Amino acid sequence: MLQTLIVGFGRAGRHLHWPCILKARKLSSNRHLFDTTIGAVDPKFDHPGSLHNDSIHTFRNFASLKGFDPASTVVHICTAPANHLSVLRQVAELGYTKIIVEKPLAMSMCEVNEIVRLQEKWNLDLLIVAVWIHSTLTRWLKEAINSHEFGPLCQLAFEQHKSRVLQTLQSPGHASAFDVELPHQVALALYLGGHKVQVLDAAVSDMQAGTMVIPYMGTAQMTLHHDSGLDSFLSSDLTAQNRKRSITLSFNEHTIKGCFPASGNISYSRLAVYDHNLHLLKSKVFEDDPLTTCFQEYYRYYNGEQHKPVSDLPFNAIVVSVLTRAKVLSGIPLPEDTGFD
Repeated sequence: MLQTLIVGFGRAGRHLHWPCILKARKLSSNRHLFDTTIGAVDPKFDHPGSLHNDSIHTFRNFASLKGFDPASTVVHICTAPANHLSVLRQVAELGYTKIIVEKPLAMSMCEVNEIVRLQEKWNLDLLIVAVWIHSTLTRWLKEAINSHEFGPLCQLAFEQHKSRVLQTLQSPGHASAFDVELPHQVALALYLGGHKVQVLDAAVSDMQAGTMVIPYMGTAQMTLHHDSGLDSFLSSDLTAQNRKRSITLSFNEHTIKGCFPASGNISYSRLAVYDHNLHLLKSKVFEDDPLTTCFQEYYRYYNGEQHKPVSDLPFNAIVVSVLTRAKVLSGIPLPEDTGFD
């Protein structure tokens, strides 16, 4: 059985990773997989101890950490993206090798290159969170593309909008809107449309909240051109009043529109298939809990029960490269050590 150690117990660690691990653990098919022992490391904890009737053991730092054997522990790195490299280095030095990193993996290609060196030095087995790749809706879309049921895929379009104004004001953990929803979209575009892409154009806007202006945290868009010939259009608005997580696949004679779960408490996705006149041909509703499914598959891989998931280090090196190029095209000033010309 595999223990869970969450490093960084903010929004991602407390409200996403922890609940999904608890949900996955309750499934009868996973009783052999998830150990009941879950730990969290975060300097914001007042003192080491436990929360919620011993369901999670808390530590302020790695020096106080005990009871988590590197051989049987999966580490979840849920800190701000800018801290991923330093935390990864610390857990590697402690002997942990089974490591799940929140998206985006890194903030620059130089950081990616350093992570590659850490992987080679410590024999790390890294996986990066890729929520929508593990969606039931995505599985159906992937099968539709591969089967050529609707002919060749011509175009992909993604929209992921939500209000992040208050959260950005309270805890500015991201440098731009490209680091929030776009990593999910880029990963999904690469998965459905092919890994070899060019960034044709990109744009970003500031977030305005009253008299406050938060640079580069408003909207973000990019257009990708895949070697297969299709284009992907990605967009995100972090000032939107309503949540939207949608995907549109365009074929010669058909259009497929899908909606992913809009929030963590919604466990279903929807899709609709239209003909060239936009007449509805088919509609489906899927039970869908993609983040829980993501962790189940990652743990099964670490337990030797299945092949390696798609979202590994080489795959996410491409994701970071695409995001970095989009930032350059958008005029976002980057550190000199981005590793990107």
